Amino acid sequence: MKNNLKEHNVNIINVNSTIVDAKTKLEQEQFNNFIIEDKSNFIGIIFRADLLNTDENLTFDDIRGKLHQVFLRENFTLFDWLKIISNFNISIFPIVADDEKTLIGSIDTKSVLKKFEHTGLNVESSIVLILSKASIEFSYSEVFQIAEANNAKIFGSYISNSNEEETEIVLNLYHMGLNELLQSYRRYEYDIISYHVEDLHYETIKANSEYFSKYLTV
Repeated sequence: MKNNLKEHNVNIINVNSTIVDAKTKLEQEQFNNFIIEDKSNFIGIIFRADLLNTDENLTFDDIRGKLHQVFLRENFTLFDWLKIISNFNISIFPIVADDEKTLIGSIDTKSVLKKFEHTGLNVESSIVLILSKASIEFSYSEVFQIAEANNAKIFGSYISNSNEEETEIVLNLYHMGLNELLQSYRRYEYDIISYHVEDLHYETIKANSEYFSKYLTV
């Protein structure tokens, strides 16, 4: 793992730095987040939106409450990473030791994909599709049957939300004719919340992309 770590020193900021220091760096680099450290200890990360709405004269030590405890451990799995990007718009991921304090380094999306390029999940050419339907009518088997009837291959799925009224499911799948598949789900009264083509070549991954992927091995 250590061989895959890349130091993004411009992305790591000391806790005693001021907000204006970070904003200056934002003007130079299109980061979505900064990693905050104190003597090689991980303090947290701050997202671009939070940074822009913070008093420039404050230091990161002054706003510890705004820092998020979002990180990967040294021996993280692909699913650990996917869980983060499904919830946060993040560019560079801090890597911490098991004690959750020592900042080992940081890693970008390209390096993560390289680390897991030989796994069984075909994340390179898949599509992430989020569907919802009334809970009383929702059927997990029906979701898969519709996919199979349209020659779609499901790599993974995840129930992202479920209550008495509505159930939401996230699918990671491969299909050549997406429009036909979407039409089929609509005919069965599924609402299409969103879909995202997961072209995971580095040159097409942009820092401001919104990821909605959560995977669970089928």
